[in-house]
Amino acid sequence: MLRGNGLGDAYKAILARMKAQKGNKSALGLNVLMWVLYSRRPLLPDDLCRAQGVEIGSVDLDRNNIPSLKTLLSCCLGLVAESSSSTVRLVRFTLQEHLVGDLPLWAAHHIFSIPTGWETRLRLAISLKRTMASRAFHHY
Repeated sequence: MLRGNGLGDAYKAILARMKAQKGNKSALGLNVLMWVLYSRRPLLPDDLCRAQGVEIGSVDLDRNNIPSLKTLLSCCLGLVAESSSSTVRLVRFTLQEHLVGDLPLWAAHHIFSIPTGWETRLRLAISLKRTMASRAFHHY
């Protein structure tokens, strides 16, 4: 897949270090990679931070639970960066190719939590959208 440049081995080593991080840093780093990898549009830093701050099973956003962008990026060990256009992205396109092809990474960590996590975040998004729609002209 990544023939000739040795990036595949480098990515594997960094991902192994990421999974070995203590506390919730491992899960946080892998969640960030998942969100950046599978997002349909470029993610804004605030969007990514809020997505990580949602508790599974809750429909409320706890502002005290929202990690900083600096924390999220540090958990990713350099694989994710903020671009000059103020979006969060993978550092190289070859990383995207590697991650898409690395099913064991996702199977071991995320495959069972994705539906629950996304469902919770979707409920929160719908709730926020309804709240914002009801207040669309409130400031006028």
